[in-house]
Amino acid sequence: MEGLFKVLLVDDEPLMREGIKSLVDWEGKGFFIIGEASNGHEALEKIEVLSPHLVFTDIVMPQMGGEELTSAIKEKYPEMEVVILSSYADYDYVRKTFQHGVLDYMLKPKMGGEELSAILEKSLSILKAKQLQKSMDEATVKQVLLEKLLQENPSALEGNGFSQLFGSSEVYLMGLPKTENPEKIASFIKGFSDGRIYTYEGHPKLNLWLGSGTTSLTFKKWQELADSLAIKIYWVEGLKNAEAVFAAYHEILPKLLDAGFYSVENTCYTSSSHLKEDLENADFEMEGFIELIQKGQYTKGKVHALESLKAISREGAIKPEEFRRLLSSIIFSASLALRNQASAAYNVNREKLKFIKQVNQIESALEGCAIIKEFLGDVERHFGTCQEEKEVENIHLIVDYIKKNYEKPVSLKNVADYFHFNPSYLSSYFSSHYPEGFIDYVNKIRVKEATYLLMGTKKTIAEIGNEVGFSEHSYFCKVFKKTTGFSPSAYRKNN
Repeated sequence: MEGLFKVLLVDDEPLMREGIKSLVDWEGKGFFIIGEASNGHEALEKIEVLSPHLVFTDIVMPQMGGEELTSAIKEKYPEMEVVILSSYADYDYVRKTFQHGVLDYMLKPKMGGEELSAILEKSLSILKAKQLQKSMDEATVKQVLLEKLLQENPSALEGNGFSQLFGSSEVYLMGLPKTENPEKIASFIKGFSDGRIYTYEGHPKLNLWLGSGTTSLTFKKWQELADSLAIKIYWVEGLKNAEAVFAAYHEILPKLLDAGFYSVENTCYTSSSHLKEDLENADFEMEGFIELIQKGQYTKGKVHALESLKAISREGAIKPEEFRRLLSSIIFSASLALRNQASAAYNVNREKLKFIKQVNQIESALEGCAIIKEFLGDVERHFGTCQEEKEVENIHLIVDYIKKNYEKPVSLKNVADYFHFNPSYLSSYFSSHYPEGFIDYVNKIRVKEATYLLMGTKKTIAEIGNEVGFSEHSYFCKVFKKTTGFSPSAYRKNN
């Protein structure tokens, strides 16, 4: 997290620490949370190891409270800034901490994103000023000018400031993933650049170089470099003033990163070759996906999801952050759809959190698709077995109901209503488990019971037909002969 200020959160309530972390985009504000502690003693131990720039601490905590912690910090680490977290009842404690030189305080009952953002902006300004005071040699001043140019405003290099900084009227901007060794890359770049070069580490994802002078490397050479290092390189050239550099950093570079997110190639991404003017339309049909999962059609659901995601990836249809949110939504929606389906071997809520965490860390659409494939594969494997068992259980219940109620007016609609099925779905569902249809199966049960009565009683054929559920004598005789090959009277006579 180079270029960002380190923050330590100190509060004995884990929920409060989580709440503070979620209030703002810390990295977007220039900070990252390096650690947490639950009391003053633990905080001092972590400060010794982590060296944070800023400490947020509660006032009232077990073992060592915020007042004592603040005093210890200011005595041993005077350059470190402290922000107090307090409730209304803590006012006297807060007043004492200001005697130790705390930066600011926040009231817990009124804590919100705006309040925290204001404190972070104030902290950022103070911490940057302290950084600047450490070293004011010429190189540092130029680096500060460069950072002001990229982060704040092109007016930082008004007049001749641009050419004075770079020693040239035209520069290039290049970025590589932070995972690469910046010293190694810088050495490589200096080998083919005859001008000044500046390293900028403030970008959240890339190490950047702004360089002047001509380069002997063609696009083909950049491609060879990307291939040899197995990385993606982002390159903007022909920048002739401060405004162009500012636009390259804030407008062109993000678009090149988007192109790299959706591409599987390790290549050199340039504004002339890889920028799309307009994003294509490619939507994910969430309702259809959820319906498939709810119906237990897990394989179809997986295919539906992966094909849609591939189409979105192919077109680069949405921003990477939207793509991550879509993946999280797929996992979350599928988990909700599965909430009424049991699997003893698979805890869908636990697995949901695991996969969503992975999704938030992806660096490419390909990684995201692989995570969704794994998640839905697990669903297919675990819940598919449960669905098969449930279908066996359902068909047994339906058959048992027919056998117990055959003498009543058993119709497809009546049974469908009893089991909360759609009649047409029940018809196809039944046919998928038995060779005969629903009505033929009911009649088979009725005829079988009629044969017992014909052989074991002296009841009339009309009485028997009515007793087993046939309201019409002629229909009973017709169905009986079709099933057994004999009329009811012939069957009784022969048996």
